[in-house]
Amino acid sequence: MNHMGEKIASKRKASGLTQIGFAEKLSVTRQTVSRWEAGTVMPDIEKISDIAILHRS
Repeated sequence: MNHMGEKIASKRKASGLTQIGFAEKLSVTRQTVSRWEAGTVMPDIEKISDIAILHRS
């Protein structure tokens, strides 16, 4: 897991969401969330913004 992946996983867990629940809120697949957290794929800038907004709510 890379630094960005660790941050995404931390934000997801702090929000009390599973990868499936997180994915549904962001309109992506669970596999996409898994890839972000593993660091194999980086989210695009819009999704990074959505993750930040989701964490604040």
